[in-house]
Amino acid sequence: MFKAEIASLGGLPDEILQNDEMFDFFEPVLRADIEIADTNDILPDGFIVTCPIHSLMGTNEKRVDEIQNWRKWTTGPFSYNVLNGNHFFIYEEASKLADNIIACYGRSR
Repeated sequence: MFKAEIASLGGLPDEILQNDEMFDFFEPVLRADIEIADTNDILPDGFIVTCPIHSLMGTNEKRVDEIQNWRKWTTGPFSYNVLNGNHFFIYEEASKLADNIIACYGRSR
């Protein structure tokens, strides 16, 4: 079930998914990453930064409609973009990702 969920995210190459020995090597790291992401109390109550936050998500992500929740973590400027794809939109939208990074850098100067 875990392997199927990882495969559905689309970010792990088939070479790893189809090779049990390689998947077994990466599985503990993947599980740790997901556990961190699923933990709601990873930051102390009241933790807020003053720097700008620009959030990016893929159109097919489960919580894309909650992207503006990132706003609560800063007293500085907040912006966001939703790019086509799943959680690993970076592979299909590399050019748009680069455009976002360049735009954010330009606003920070």
